[in-house]
Amino acid sequence: MTQTELSQLIGASRNGVGSAIRPWRERGWLGTEAGGGLVIRNMPAIQADTLA
Repeated sequence: MTQTELSQLIGASRNGVGSAIRPWRERGWLGTEAGGGLVIRNMPAIQADTLA
């Protein structure tokens, strides 16, 4: 799933999604593959962060 697809799914702007997931990228929990798809690298960390 790309950022654009995610933004359409949740009804947010692409920029809003990018801003929201930036900290996860910076921590290495989330990455992007060549075609723009999002790659989850540490789901437990993301879940813990969203529940905090």
